[in-house]
Amino acid sequence: MAQKVGGYVAVGGSVAAGVGAGVLLWNWADGTPWTAWPLVLLGAGLVTALVGLGLRPGLDRWADALAAGGLTVLVLTGVVTTGGTVEQVQLRGRTTEPVTIELSGCRVTGRRWDEGAGPEDEVECRYVWSVGGRTFDEVRPADKVHPDGHRIRLWASPGGELDGHSWQTVAAMGLSAAVVDGLALLAGAGAWRRVSRRRAERTGVAAEPVLSAGRAGTGRDR
Repeated sequence: MAQKVGGYVAVGGSVAAGVGAGVLLWNWADGTPWTAWPLVLLGAGLVTALVGLGLRPGLDRWADALAAGGLTVLVLTGVVTTGGTVEQVQLRGRTTEPVTIELSGCRVTGRRWDEGAGPEDEVECRYVWSVGGRTFDEVRPADKVHPDGHRIRLWASPGGELDGHSWQTVAAMGLSAAVVDGLALLAGAGAWRRVSRRRAERTGVAAEPVLSAGRAGTGRDR
């Protein structure tokens, strides 16, 4: 009974950890401000899964848990990267009007760490542009502090969305999505083969005839 309960506990913890990891990945890809609850859910899920595995010991269970966790992370990462690629393609399809944007009020809002380049300033500027007879005014991130009146060229949609039409971004995200999705498919196929093999082994064992001692026959059919 304890082993059965442990299996359910391990599955529940794995699901909770997967949800927490998925939310963290999605927030990271979407640039959403960091919140603590997905990390707490991830940690609690991992602890719960370990407790469940402790109630249902065995090296195979640990291997299964690691495989399931890796597959879950791959699938969630594939969803995030694929969704980001689709979003970038759709954004390029919507932003079809070239516009000139005037920047002003640029200021440093913080610091970030860029791998390979060290710490860099986080900068925001006020963007003003017009498209379709409408004028838009919005505070957005910028690459550096520009003097007031500095102008840049971007692409805009009638609703005011902006995009730089960087094919490098789309190509990088598409390549990442293809690699992660391919790994997820390979891992999923391997897991399916493993489950199928175990099921076949159990079925084969159950189908073996059970021999029992009995009275010897006379050799004649009755």
